[in-house]
Amino acid sequence: MAQTLSSVIWRHFLHPEDKSLSPDGEFCNAYRRGLLLRRPVSAIKPLIPIGKEIERRSQAGEDISVLDNVGSVRYSRRRTANTRPADAALIQRANRFPKKLLRRESGVSQHAIDRFFRGERIHPGTRKKLAQTVEELEHRGQ
Repeated sequence: MAQTLSSVIWRHFLHPEDKSLSPDGEFCNAYRRGLLLRRPVSAIKPLIPIGKEIERRSQAGEDISVLDNVGSVRYSRRRTANTRPADAALIQRANRFPKKLLRRESGVSQHAIDRFFRGERIHPGTRKKLAQTVEELEHRGQ
């Protein structure tokens, strides 16, 4: 169907603004005028970040696994099955030594040591290094 320039302009003029509210707080329609307000957005709780990875083959339709609908992929930041807090007994034993000494002797970062003392989840290798360092420091009698 042929369109004239005036019909395009008229349709644009009458098109409601979906992203904003009218000055009286109502949804916009074709005949509302004035300064538009921000339209509130409410998020569904809890927020679950899904990451930015995209499977390009499934978008192109070349992958047969697209037919297996397994649901959305859930990503957890730095959480694997093996990351867990250190034992409370190890944390008590490590409390006898300065954090600076533990960091220097074990080679573990300050942030990992802070997470260790707060009882948060740490990598298994980090737990092992700290346990070995505490054993060595206890053996040396420091």
